[in-house]
Amino acid sequence: MKIVSGFTVGHSLTLLLGALGFAALGSRLIESLIALSIAVSALHALWPLFARREAWVALGFGLIHGLGFASALRELGVGAAG
Repeated sequence: MKIVSGFTVGHSLTLLLGALGFAALGSRLIESLIALSIAVSALHALWPLFARREAWVALGFGLIHGLGFASALRELGVGAAG
């Protein structure tokens, strides 16, 4: 439950900040970080890398994924003033 909550909080926070224009990174960097987070998660499933710190790692990964989603929405013009 803590892992899912951590990811959700991180994702929601950067999605909100990104949608409001307060947080943005280049899409190439964000997409690379998302791919890295997925690879690290897969490795962690095989060999625990973050014993007892999974919720904090999930929060960090949620921050990255939220920025990616905000970036995609921004590119589609969702939420743009107009």
